[in-house]
Amino acid sequence: MSSEKTCTVAEAAKVLGLTEYTVRKKIRDGDIKAVKGTSDREGYRIPLDELMRYAESHGRSEIFTGFGLIADSLGAGLQKILDNLYSVDVKKKNPNYEKIKTLTIASIQDEIEATEYHIQALELDGDDISKEDRKKILEANAKIKMLERKIKEIELEYELNSN
Repeated sequence: MSSEKTCTVAEAAKVLGLTEYTVRKKIRDGDIKAVKGTSDREGYRIPLDELMRYAESHGRSEIFTGFGLIADSLGAGLQKILDNLYSVDVKKKNPNYEKIKTLTIASIQDEIEATEYHIQALELDGDDISKEDRKKILEANAKIKMLERKIKEIELEYELNSN
């Protein structure tokens, strides 16, 4: 499991829309499989595959797009771009780094736009919006915020590595 991509409890909580306490409880209860760090300070590490499995089993797989994880809506192609974008070797050696950044941001902006259309479609019922649809709208708005944050992170990362 050491070669797998993992996330922290805090990252998992943000992705799942849960508190860190709840994520730790789910780990202790065996609902989410995680590996205990080598020290108390390191905490748990959750494999991304496990996080996706948990989210999918709870009908929440769409929330992964904000963190650049492999998800149906973004696809593996964008994940590869994101991986390359954050690779130190690529940043130093690839003359197309700025183009990769621009294309990545454009892809994320397209995802934001599609999510906004999804929200509009859910809101077409006006006052008759079901509780489930209201929840989907809130989740979609949260997804948009995460995607916007990802764009800012990419821009900041680029700016810091350009200097």
